[in-house]
Amino acid sequence: MKFECSKCGKCCSNYLPLQKEEIKTMKKLAIKENKQLLNKEWYSICPFLNYKNECDIYENRPLICREYSCYNYEHNIYNLEAFSKIPEENFKITNVRKEIFNDEGV
Repeated sequence: MKFECSKCGKCCSNYLPLQKEEIKTMKKLAIKENKQLLNKEWYSICPFLNYKNECDIYENRPLICREYSCYNYEHNIYNLEAFSKIPEENFKITNVRKEIFNDEGV
């Protein structure tokens, strides 16, 4: 089953289970694209979600964002196998705004 984003922004959280390499990639992309923190008052929303409810790093988004589906409430992750192959200790619940942009939020 393939998931197509409706651009509602509801699943784009600031707190994500990320791997170390994903954090590094996101930092590099933020620097490369001179990404500035918008919507500072929206501290629970991913800082890579833009005003059009589109992901600014869509092609390089983390695994959780690739596999999560807002539409399938029983099984929100399409490919559980992808996650089960990665040791739990490799994931870190990450405050994206703080980790990538050094912002504590409101």
